[in-house]
Amino acid sequence: MECVEVEPLASPSPAFPLGGDPLGRDALCVFLSLLPNTLTAQVAAIATSFAFLWILVLLAASSKIRRIERSSLSLANGFPKLPFFVFLSLVVSLTPLQIGALVGILGSIRYAIGLLERAEEIMNECFSVASLSSGGTKIWVVRKHVLPHLIGLILRSSLIVGAIAVHAEVGLGMMGLEDVRHQGIGQLVYLVLNTPGAIQTQAGLIQALFVTSFSTFLSAVPMILRASLPSIRDRKRYLK
Repeated sequence: MECVEVEPLASPSPAFPLGGDPLGRDALCVFLSLLPNTLTAQVAAIATSFAFLWILVLLAASSKIRRIERSSLSLANGFPKLPFFVFLSLVVSLTPLQIGALVGILGSIRYAIGLLERAEEIMNECFSVASLSSGGTKIWVVRKHVLPHLIGLILRSSLIVGAIAVHAEVGLGMMGLEDVRHQGIGQLVYLVLNTPGAIQTQAGLIQALFVTSFSTFLSAVPMILRASLPSIRDRKRYLK
């Protein structure tokens, strides 16, 4: 399929919001042009979440996080995130990259609390204490004992956050709150919803359902990877 350049913000006709065929060339071209931005939000969320949780675990294992910091994380966990995103998008037009980074941090807070507790437990276990008593440095103990035990949990938590980021990016796009220069696939639903009579047509309804279904598929991919992580790890152990 050869795509011609299509302006996503061009005024669509009421009967055919993105072309005469519900999933025809015009609709698919616009969809493919916006899809990389949604994927950018997902990848940014996973990377940001992984880095954020990794740093917190290192700090907790090194006794750099005190009780007040842990209380702050617990308080932030109850912060209303969805209203915050909507309000922030009304004030500042967010790009998919920025949405992914914010989701990566805010979505990781609930997992950070459990990871911090687990990191401290590992540092207090007998093999860690024995390593410290025998002259090992705390950094060596963290690298040898803490991170190998928690790397899987950190990665699985980051993949969950990546799934959440897709819904956040598409949802803000559907409301027209993204930066007009960098929009994801939610912009297609926004066009359909804001074209008079478009949602009542077969073309508009199919296009809206297609985008929402595909966003659900995108969010399911990290969850499938997350579920496959234990089996991959067990297979590697068996091969060794």
